[in-house]
Amino acid sequence: MDYSIDFSFLDEPRLRQLVTQYHKESVLAYEQGLYAAAVVLCGATLEGVLTWALRNRLPPSTTDKSGRPVTEWTLDALIRRAAAEGIIGDAAEKASWAVKDFRNYIHPFKVIKGSSRADAALATSALSAAMETVRSLTGRLATMK
Repeated sequence: MDYSIDFSFLDEPRLRQLVTQYHKESVLAYEQGLYAAAVVLCGATLEGVLTWALRNRLPPSTTDKSGRPVTEWTLDALIRRAAAEGIIGDAAEKASWAVKDFRNYIHPFKVIKGSSRADAALATSALSAAMETVRSLTGRLATMK
């Protein structure tokens, strides 16, 4: 399957370069059977894209309940707010939650306690989730302008 994503919508060159790198590395990790790495990198990709979208949508002074700026929010907070703001649709929100939950597979003691390990199916789902989230986001950005 082709997992390529066009990140040209990210208007910050350094962020675009980093997010593109994370995504490419997630695909390479998947292709090499490094499924946990692929899942983690998909989460990093989503964090970059959702943070960018929220920074562009919300007032610069926006913080969470702890007073942290958007750039310091957890993936959990980013997904919740992006969905609430209508930046991503229902399918993308559910896919993003899946990636967030999949990242629990990297915690050694959770794995030892009985969680499954990251596998090809999980990594495929994470890559598909990243694609769906970016598709939803860019589609909604186009209609918001």
